[in-house]
Amino acid sequence: MIFDSLVVFEPFSVNCYIFGDEATKQALVFDPGGDADAIAGRLEKHGLTPAEIVLTHGHGDHISAGAELVERYGAEIAASETTSEIIQDPQKNLSAAFGMPIRMPAATHVLAEGDTLELGEISFSIISVPGHEPGHLAFFSEKPLPDQTAPFVVLGDMIQMHSVGRTDFPHGDTQALIRSIQEKLYTLPDETVTLSGHGGASTIGYEKEHNMFVRADMSDM
Repeated sequence: MIFDSLVVFEPFSVNCYIFGDEATKQALVFDPGGDADAIAGRLEKHGLTPAEIVLTHGHGDHISAGAELVERYGAEIAASETTSEIIQDPQKNLSAAFGMPIRMPAATHVLAEGDTLELGEISFSIISVPGHEPGHLAFFSEKPLPDQTAPFVVLGDMIQMHSVGRTDFPHGDTQALIRSIQEKLYTLPDETVTLSGHGGASTIGYEKEHNMFVRADMSDM
């Protein structure tokens, strides 16, 4: 597996993750916010061509380079059915509220809980995690990142180090977010590395113990 990540600063600061298959030199590009040229440059560095643009959810900061990358490379768009609707509407994906309406075409590869997203040696189990956005997905890989030994999960804006995704946006749901984290994400192995949409990596075990917003046991809160 080839792995790379970059923080895309324009127009928002978002982590974009690239997973490449060594044999085919095809890639999955997760949450292409901001600068399409920067993402394309990173793909070129590794000799990769994106087979699919994969979306954890449909908010504008995570999709702003998506349409351009699809046009450049002819890549598929992989997302949940709900996210597919959201990315086509600047009001729903919140980009209109920031004065920069963003649209992407509908998903060509609709994903749901229990599905598997595969590309060569790369395989992700799909987990539905509503709360920050109704169609939010997380992507769990039992195979570790290069030079690591633990599994990992790409989880968009559900968990950030010491924090969680906002639920004060339209369609946000605090109780759904808590349930998704406690019942879905916190049941992953403690050593699982968390690759978030914003900020640095953490682990499931660390967040279960230290995340002040959602702990593994909230009975005393």
